[in-house]
Amino acid sequence: MRKFKQPNREQLLMLTTVNLETVAPVGSALRAIDELVNQLDTSEVEKNYDLETPQGGFPIHPKTMIKVSLYALHNCRFSLRKMEEDTTQHLGYRWLTGNEVIDHSTMGKFLSRYKKELPDLLGQVAMIGVEHELIDFEVLNIDTVKIRANASYKQFRTSEAIRKEQQKLRKRLKELIEDSCRENDEEKRVLQLRMKKLEAAKYELQQRIEEKSVGKDDRERGDRIGL
Repeated sequence: MRKFKQPNREQLLMLTTVNLETVAPVGSALRAIDELVNQLDTSEVEKNYDLETPQGGFPIHPKTMIKVSLYALHNCRFSLRKMEEDTTQHLGYRWLTGNEVIDHSTMGKFLSRYKKELPDLLGQVAMIGVEHELIDFEVLNIDTVKIRANASYKQFRTSEAIRKEQQKLRKRLKELIEDSCRENDEEKRVLQLRMKKLEAAKYELQQRIEEKSVGKDDRERGDRIGL
């Protein structure tokens, strides 16, 4: 006898062969972020990691965390849980991380611990990426923060103008980082509330199904005895 297919969510999925050039082709924002971040000097952040201690797992490189943060900014998904979801489900992020999933708490600790250093590091890549029309950061192009493209670069660029734009950009990035960390607590509260609502909904649905089943049995019994 045949039966319905049910989703098997316990199976291990094997990806087919993937040509990484199709995931991050030359000229894409993903490739630009990867290569530009590789040029950053993250030694001040790296020196805070204790790599001599044998206990614990291997930490994710700060540059990888920065790449994920920048790609999340590019995709307007700068939220800790969204970043975790994306490193789990989206091939572009998995290409950046080497197929590593970064959970929201790890990303939150990183953003919180290095919130002083990150606006400058993120800002360097954002500025140069937009100026050379390699990356578009829509989430940064709001209010008074508008990064200008390089079409008129030589016409308006002065040391003072660049410094002012960098200050605006760092301020906006600092706000986003702080907001993201605060949102983590709110998202946790909302998630817990949704779980309670889901349990209540499942219970109520089961009650309705049982009541409907009892009502059906009563009607059928009544039909049999001629009521």
